[in-house]
Amino acid sequence: MATRYRRNSKVLYSLALTFIACAPLPPQGQQVAPAYRRQPPIENAIRAAQSRFDQAAQAGDARAMSQFFADDAIVITRARDTIRSRGVIEHYLATSFPGARRARFWFARELAVLDVCSDGAYEHALFTAEVGYSDGATDTLRGRLVIRWRRDSLGQVVVHRATFADRDISRRLTKAECVDPAGPLQQSSRLSLTLFPGPQPSLGGPSRGLEKAMRARGWDDEAFACPLPNPCATLRTPRSYRATPVLSTLGEVRYRLSRMVAVALVLGTSSHGVSVGVNTTASSEVEIRWAGEFAAAMLSYERWGIRFGGGPALQTVRWRITDRDQPDNGYIRYQTSFRSNVVGLVTDLDVNHPVVGRIYWDVHVEARRFLRIDLPGTPRFPSVKVTNDTYFVGLGIGIAL
Repeated sequence: MATRYRRNSKVLYSLALTFIACAPLPPQGQQVAPAYRRQPPIENAIRAAQSRFDQAAQAGDARAMSQFFADDAIVITRARDTIRSRGVIEHYLATSFPGARRARFWFARELAVLDVCSDGAYEHALFTAEVGYSDGATDTLRGRLVIRWRRDSLGQVVVHRATFADRDISRRLTKAECVDPAGPLQQSSRLSLTLFPGPQPSLGGPSRGLEKAMRARGWDDEAFACPLPNPCATLRTPRSYRATPVLSTLGEVRYRLSRMVAVALVLGTSSHGVSVGVNTTASSEVEIRWAGEFAAAMLSYERWGIRFGGGPALQTVRWRITDRDQPDNGYIRYQTSFRSNVVGLVTDLDVNHPVVGRIYWDVHVEARRFLRIDLPGTPRFPSVKVTNDTYFVGLGIGIAL
């Protein structure tokens, strides 16, 4: 009896490695067909292969069963023996099952998610096999396996690799073994659009230069002030604030010239804020507000999902300079508004990764350097020169068109 069981076990494992399916395991004593549900195309192809293979297995047709393997298929048994090529697999199936007349198999996916690759899929499965012999005896075997599916030239799936060895089952796939299908799709697209919606961190701006100039000119006294959106209080000046919430948004349209080189048009907001200084001797409170945008033309180089780029940029900043009397903090002695346009250089670093289909996420770091801006003074506060250099760090979402 033990000899018969070992022989039958060999038969069962050999049959199981040929089956390609993903049906649920049946309850004890029952055969349950998998319930239909809407699935991606690769899932549908696997189900179709399951149905056709099941018919061949029940008929005991080794040649038909072997057609569900790729020409260069590899099977690794539980004992780590390797069987290579469709022809050898067919011969193995035809000569290794004396007395076997039929077989039924049920498979359940061990992991909830099927690893979809650019050329197929990778599946962890649990199987139950029932083999019937010509003398009426039956054997049942259960186990684990992993299947590497691959699409053939007709779009149908075939088994490229089936593994029963425990060590190989637990091994993690490398990126080269299962390429994310979204990667090649996005790399084949020349045009892409990326948005970095606010609020996102935008650092720098002219505030440091303005505060330095105010201190040097004596606008560094304490005063009772009401700098919106902050509450009124006695404050040490100079002091700078973010203006009313402004989203540091950024948008990028990129055109790929080659696999690694691309050009891009970048549009975005730069810093928005206000700096305040008080000189009690001159009875003056100076408030300087600014809000800017920029546009840049970029040339970039990409490798391994990391992109470096740089290019010229034009920055437009709207300014408003107000000189109020102190301690009244109300009467406006002088006010002027103007717009500055300066050129500069923008450099960036991106790390992007496919999400699904044509959608990807992008981590973006950007440095913006511009020429100095001459700010006019007031009758009490001299003119100053400042730069509006900023740095941006953000997470964006993009689509390959």
